[in-house]
Amino acid sequence: NSIAPFLFWTKQKGHRPFCYNEFTTKALKRGKTMSHNDCTRRSLGITDNNIIFDDANSNHYEYIKGNKCLVYDGYLNYRVDRCPNCGFENDLVKNGVKRCLTYIPSNNGWIIYLRLTKQRWLCHRCRSSFSCHTSCVSPNRSISVNTRKMVLKYAKRDLSMTEIGRLTNISPTSVSRIIKETVGEHRYRFQDQLPENLCIDEFRSVQQAMSFIVLDADSHKLVELLSDRRLATIKDYFLSYSLENRLRVRTVTMDLNANYQNIIHMIFPKAKIIIDRFHIVQMLGRNIDRERLNTLTQIEDKRSRTYRILKSQWRIYKKSADKLITNERIYRIHNREFLTDYEILDIGLSCSTRFKATWETYQALLTAIHTQDFVSFKRTIDDYIPLKTDLDVTINTIKLNLKHIENSINYKYSNGPIEGTIRKIKQIKRTGYGYRNMLSLFTRIRLEFA
Repeated sequence: NSIAPFLFWTKQKGHRPFCYNEFTTKALKRGKTMSHNDCTRRSLGITDNNIIFDDANSNHYEYIKGNKCLVYDGYLNYRVDRCPNCGFENDLVKNGVKRCLTYIPSNNGWIIYLRLTKQRWLCHRCRSSFSCHTSCVSPNRSISVNTRKMVLKYAKRDLSMTEIGRLTNISPTSVSRIIKETVGEHRYRFQDQLPENLCIDEFRSVQQAMSFIVLDADSHKLVELLSDRRLATIKDYFLSYSLENRLRVRTVTMDLNANYQNIIHMIFPKAKIIIDRFHIVQMLGRNIDRERLNTLTQIEDKRSRTYRILKSQWRIYKKSADKLITNERIYRIHNREFLTDYEILDIGLSCSTRFKATWETYQALLTAIHTQDFVSFKRTIDDYIPLKTDLDVTINTIKLNLKHIENSINYKYSNGPIEGTIRKIKQIKRTGYGYRNMLSLFTRIRLEFA
């Protein structure tokens, strides 16, 4: 009988009861359907069942701060038996209400507010008063918990604070405050265990300042950020760990910065230094480019076939020998002819003996690195004859760091993870159009890499 008025109304209006079937009829008769309060709470993302909405007029449109907004009116009340201040029972009476306006995440494009009317209570024994609290918004806050979660979700997606504020309908200042409150004040945790394998490097943080970054080489997690890269700052930080903790570190991966090498064994007595293989190959590749350009300057006819091949096909000379195409001729658009990779090599290397010797040394070292053959690598360095080129300086640098380069060939670790992290840090700076405050930059980095 309870469903009869509904069926009569739909029949009179000519509407089809969209939810009417045998299952719905039984559910309505048992009283197990979702109420209006449940629907409103679910649509707003509210999990507190103590918040009640009016069935007749739960929401309306209203102009707030010059914007047309959708406002939901809710009432918060629950039974309180004991005073939270003095702890006595049966001395509480109702003491009016308190209204507050709370930001709610939008789900339909409108700016949504929750105007919550909270019941206030007065204790006759200690004369203290308090309001009812809810889990959807923290005490003394006007931004809901769900809105704060949306702010952190957008912040981890590398959006600017202005864009996050536009998406969540709050100010950029509130976005910055939420991020700082979530990350909290950073403190060094010297009691934590250091990872067994570390990666270290530096990056440009604010203005012209260079900062220091430490990463776990295995899990790729951020270990620490230091405000500068001075040796005194680095030593003070790592020496604050116990000696037993520092003895756990087995490898430290880094670039060819000689200043860091001087303090690594003092900080980590048992650690082995690993020179990143990328920096070694990068040095050798630059020598190939310089010698190729020197060969180009010696060619008088700038329209000759050799000149055009050396200028346009520079990638072929830096490619590893085992990846060169030998059987298939490919049309080279800059040279307007079909050539294999080896034909391009022959044309370019035949112009200069020094260029050919530089390329052969480059290929021998590159193959030894790829095959992890340190014996072949060391033999190539020992048999090298100076060519009076920039390659001589590179070979001398390799000889000075030969022991560390052996570790880089024998171990799998590299500075790839930390270089990727620095790339993301640059993207954070680019999204925020630069940072003037180092603390704000570090806070955003720790949030995204937490």
